[in-house]
Amino acid sequence: MWNTRLGKRTLRGAEADLVSAAIAKAVEELRLAIEHASFHADAALACEFGVPVFDDLTAGQQLAMFHQVGTYLLRPTEAVLPLTAVSESTVAALFELVRDMLTEELEAEAALAREHAEANPELDADPTEDLFRWRSLVWTAYLASQSQQEVADDLEMGIVPTGITDEEVDGWYNLVDWLADDILWDRDFELADCFLDSAPEKARLNRTLLGIEGEYFSAIAPDPLPEQIPQLLSESEQLTRKKPR
Repeated sequence: MWNTRLGKRTLRGAEADLVSAAIAKAVEELRLAIEHASFHADAALACEFGVPVFDDLTAGQQLAMFHQVGTYLLRPTEAVLPLTAVSESTVAALFELVRDMLTEELEAEAALAREHAEANPELDADPTEDLFRWRSLVWTAYLASQSQQEVADDLEMGIVPTGITDEEVDGWYNLVDWLADDILWDRDFELADCFLDSAPEKARLNRTLLGIEGEYFSAIAPDPLPEQIPQLLSESEQLTRKKPR
């Protein structure tokens, strides 16, 4: 269970499918980075997701946070995970990964269309289903989160894609931001540098003015031992697998 902007809840349906897919992809990337580092002593372990607070963690800490956050988002836990800069930045990192996957998907489709046009100029391109995977996940999660009228209004304003074959990137980015905001309480983690670099008294005053709890920025991510990494990888991968009904 997670303390979201929409209340305390466990993710269900299409929203859970999207987050689960993002965690699976993130864990896959960390597994590759860790395996690569085991053969190259000077290799950087951690992956970069475009969220500074999260990117400052080690690979082990990133993995531990994906497992912890994924558990609270996807499983009906009795308690909620305290919202901290590191826990909320983990959610943000997942949606930055979704954004990156959408970009890769759109670029791959465009490249395939160009190749097809050059080889068969008189035939329409027939992209594979894989080229729509992330757009389908995002689109389905968006539709599940909105009423029909809200979707109609968004389409009329031209601020969302028209469907999974839409190639306009800005509309897809809008959906990613909205879906992330449905889970995040806010984005105070983006202010981390401002508080960590300030004098203690000034930082305390600013936290009070913004309603930020004292341990929000000081909470530390779990740091698993090297021998714990294989089990953590396995448990994180199992977390994202659908259970048989």
